[in-house]
Amino acid sequence: MLRISLLSKNVLTLDGTVIDEKVSDKAIALIAILVLREDQRMSRRALIDILWPESSDSAGKNNLRFNLWQLRKALGEEEGASLIGTDRDSCFINPAYEYTCDICEILQEDVEASSDLERLKYLLSLFQQEYLSDRYFHGCVELNEDMIMRRYSLDHCQRNIYKRYTDLCFAQKRYCECRDALLAYMRLDPYDEEKLAQLLRVLMRLDEKREAWNQYQMFHTRMVADLGEEPLPETRAILKGFRTPIEQQKALELPFRCIPHLEFYWVTSILQAMISREVAIDHFLKEEEQRDLSVMQYRMEGEAKEMPPMERVVDIFVTLIINLSKTGVTVSLINEVPEYMSESCRAVLMLLKERCGDRIRIR
Repeated sequence: MLRISLLSKNVLTLDGTVIDEKVSDKAIALIAILVLREDQRMSRRALIDILWPESSDSAGKNNLRFNLWQLRKALGEEEGASLIGTDRDSCFINPAYEYTCDICEILQEDVEASSDLERLKYLLSLFQQEYLSDRYFHGCVELNEDMIMRRYSLDHCQRNIYKRYTDLCFAQKRYCECRDALLAYMRLDPYDEEKLAQLLRVLMRLDEKREAWNQYQMFHTRMVADLGEEPLPETRAILKGFRTPIEQQKALELPFRCIPHLEFYWVTSILQAMISREVAIDHFLKEEEQRDLSVMQYRMEGEAKEMPPMERVVDIFVTLIINLSKTGVTVSLINEVPEYMSESCRAVLMLLKERCGDRIRIR
C-alpha cells in the first residue's frame, strides 16, 4: 500500500520502501495538490498553470505527461488502476487506488469532539516537519503561496490537537503525559498564557515546583521583552507562594571590580558574582540573549556565533538586572574598587537605578 506523508522527510512509501528519489519534486507536488483538494480533481490546464507557469503550452503539456508517466512507473498499478487517473481535460485521485495520507487523516478528524487520547496522540505523531518542508519551486508563485498558507493552516490544526489532548489528559489526571504535551505545545505557541497556567497547575500537582517556577520565569521574560506586558496576577498565583532561593533572600549582593583600560570588565565581574551565587541567568534571558552576553563571561552557558555589538551586550546586561530585580529581591551592586569606576559603568548604574528604583542598591 502507498503511504503519502506530506509532513515527513520521506513523502512516498510504497510497501515499506521509500520511493521519493524515483520521482521529481513536481510529481510530489502534483500528488499533494490533488489529494488535498476537496473533490481531488483538477483540470490539466490549471495544473500546468500552477506547476509550470513559465512554460509554453506545448512544454507544459509535455511536462505534465512526463510526470504522470514517472509516477505510474514508480507507484505501479493497484489492480490495473493508477493513483492518478486522467481523462481528456483533467487529472484526479483514483478512488479505487488504496493509499493513506497523513494530512487527510488529520483534516478528517473531528478533534473538538474526540475523547480518544491514543488517536489524538497518533495524530500529533504525524507532525514530523512542515508541509513539503525544504521545498521551494522556482517561478511557481501560486504553488509556493499555497504551501505557505497550508503550513499556517496545519500549524493551527496541530495546536488545536494539542489543546484537546492536554485538556483530556488533565481531566483524566494523566499529569505526566499532560506535562510533556504542554511543554511541546509551548514551543509552538510560547505566548499562550492559558496553556502556561495549565502547565503550572500540572507541575505543581507533580511536585515539580522548581520547574514550574522556571517555566513561569521564562514566560515572564518573553512577555516583557517581546510584548511589553507581564503575565496576569492569577497566573503567578498558581505557584501558591512558592519562592525561589533568590526570592527567599532579602538581598542579593553582587560585588564587582573595574579595571583601568578595560572599559567593560565590570560586566564580566558582575556576571561572575551572579554565577558564584548560583543565579540561574537563563531564567531571565532568552536563549539568543544569553549566547550574546556569554562573550563577557566564559563561565556562562552558550557561545555567540560572532562578536555582537557592545551596545547590544550592555542592553542585554541591563535587561538581566531588571528582570532579576522583578523577583522581589533587592539587588545590591557593590563596587570593591570605586576609584577605578569607568564611565560606562557609572552611566549604566545610573540607568539601572532609574529603571529599578528601590529594588536596586549601588554601593
